[in-house]
Amino acid sequence: MKYDFTEIKLRFEKKGWTLQQWADRTGLHYSTLAKALERGAASQVTAKLMARSVGVDFETLVGEEEEEKETA
Repeated sequence: MKYDFTEIKLRFEKKGWTLQQWADRTGLHYSTLAKALERGAASQVTAKLMARSVGVDFETLVGEEEEEKETA
């Protein structure tokens, strides 16, 4: 599923973590995180873990996408 990971990426960078440190905090493999950021797509579980780990409300990621569908 496609997500806008901009806020997640900004918060991750602000924390100064390496991908491996972030992976350790989420329980995900670092390559999973890297691919998700690069592609802007991830499973819902991965996106939730990414968002939660940096303090982003997952519902805002879903809400923006749902609003776009409703207005289309």
